[in-house]
Amino acid sequence: MLTDAVTTAIAVAEPFTDDFLTGLFPVLRHGAALGLWRLAVAATSNAPEKALLRAVEDVRAGHWRSDTPLNPDERHLLCVAVALEQDEAWHASKRFRMANAAARRYLTGPRAEDVEQALYEQDDAWNQVYKDWLKTDWEGRRFRRRHGIASYDWTGRGGTAVWRAERRVDLEYFEDWLVECTKGDPAAGVMEESGAPLWLLHTPAAWFAHAPRSVSGRVPGLYGSWAADGRLLAFP
Repeated sequence: MLTDAVTTAIAVAEPFTDDFLTGLFPVLRHGAALGLWRLAVAATSNAPEKALLRAVEDVRAGHWRSDTPLNPDERHLLCVAVALEQDEAWHASKRFRMANAAARRYLTGPRAEDVEQALYEQDDAWNQVYKDWLKTDWEGRRFRRRHGIASYDWTGRGGTAVWRAERRVDLEYFEDWLVECTKGDPAAGVMEESGAPLWLLHTPAAWFAHAPRSVSGRVPGLYGSWAADGRLLAFP
């Protein structure tokens, strides 16, 4: 909204046109922008990313067709794919050029408003386009020449993005494990980290990440003084 307001204020003071923006339907909703960006990511994904995203498409399709809960491996795969798509995608001029090309193709003309709505909803029709773009070899010489994309192997960036997504999910597991450790349970105090470098993590026997509950509702022992001194997060 701020960008829109500033742009409008400039145009009121000094009318201007932009060759790329002329005729382009404005994408002001975050959901629509995300839908467009995910298509650009699918079109520019390389082998490590495609291997993960294709595998998770089968998981998603099976989950949509039935009410059967996902098993731990499927849930992990889905979490990593979401992290890759929304948080850990690599950025380069190639991807922005692909997003620009897609915007120019789909967000101009009489159907632009309908397409923006489809990008926002990301329904079955959008999902089919996503899967098609994921399967298409966009690295062909004609495509690169048409869109000014240099011949370059982006596999390293793709593999690193998958690794970052794995680590992001592993950190979430670590946080859950750390908070849920139970005093007096030796097994709960050990966590074998799932990815490389396969750390085996231990917590000291008398240590916990949070103060135990008490029947009286008071914070027990030293936890009370730590909270009073501001050394401990307290949620009254």
